[in-house]
Amino acid sequence: MPTRRTLILALTPGLGLGLAAAALLVQQGCAEPEPDLRPAMLADLGPSALLPPLAQARERAAALSAATLALCEAPDPSTLDAAQAAWWALREPWRQFRALPFGPLVDEGFDSAVDFWPARPSSIEGGVTGGSSTVEEVGALGVASKGLPAVEYLLWDPEGGDEAVLAALTAEEPSGAQRCAYLHAVVGDVGVQLEALEAQTESFADTLATAGSNARYPTVSLAVDELLNAAIAGLHDLSERSMGKPLGLSTAEPDLEQLESRFSDRSRADILDALAGFSAFYLGGADRDGEGFTVIVAASSAEIDAAVRADLDVALAAAEALPDPLRTGLDTDPAAVNAAWEAIRALRLTLAADVAGLLGVTVSLSDNDGD
Repeated sequence: MPTRRTLILALTPGLGLGLAAAALLVQQGCAEPEPDLRPAMLADLGPSALLPPLAQARERAAALSAATLALCEAPDPSTLDAAQAAWWALREPWRQFRALPFGPLVDEGFDSAVDFWPARPSSIEGGVTGGSSTVEEVGALGVASKGLPAVEYLLWDPEGGDEAVLAALTAEEPSGAQRCAYLHAVVGDVGVQLEALEAQTESFADTLATAGSNARYPTVSLAVDELLNAAIAGLHDLSERSMGKPLGLSTAEPDLEQLESRFSDRSRADILDALAGFSAFYLGGADRDGEGFTVIVAASSAEIDAAVRADLDVALAAAEALPDPLRTGLDTDPAAVNAAWEAIRALRLTLAADVAGLLGVTVSLSDNDGD
């Protein structure tokens, strides 16, 4: 026997379809919203991409301090080689960390205190002749007189080689002992700066992890905006400050005095380390096992995420192909230099246009900034 509901549906054409559609709408209205992946990404940024290289840099600064002390106690080719190797090793995690210029690194001026560049030899020599020989005295000097570029300048001589460096460290007039004391004090100041930066970055990582409920980031969107803009700014520095200006790619003439790590010829390695730092930010740490920025891009557009990854792969491969030393690259392999420069610029433009548009981020850096 048909039920009353069956008779009503049979006698009312279209009513069954209407009820089915209404039920579907109710089901859709009750569907679970897409999870917000941004908080997890922000919480993971500190432990996966920021703190590991910074901790490694602090540890390597201590090793550099020991190496420069040994150099000052017994200046010879072996102790000089050890000090140079220690400086080179410290640059790796530091340059990875500096690839993302935001937080205490920029807010508190640690970027300039540790790595003011291009180096100014006159300011460094002024620090030497001024008689500063303790960490406290060096700490009171201007940023152009100290930091990693100052240490590099004192450990390398592109024209005279290691022999000239050792001669300067052992000279009677001007005092080689004072020069070495200044070198060791500058290294000590770098260690102090890195220790303070690490402590402040640990606190900043907590601020990122609680974005949406703290004074700096009352909303999660503000944290994401600042983070993406920092990544874009880091790539801009890499393409324009590290390559475009010194190599004459974005200016009328090259100016090799603007080249990063020019005394040690570490310019190419600096670029590779900076890209490794960007990779850690986007892919979730050095081992790519964290919640990198990729997760929030892929959640909104797998196509744009794939484009960023492809651009990153191209940039890494192009940087690997750069001639070494980079300062002679325009003579030895200009095509490779241009290819790397264009690849890094392309990666930055993908972030500034496609990713920023996808996430609704306003980009604060224009193509003319810093050029």
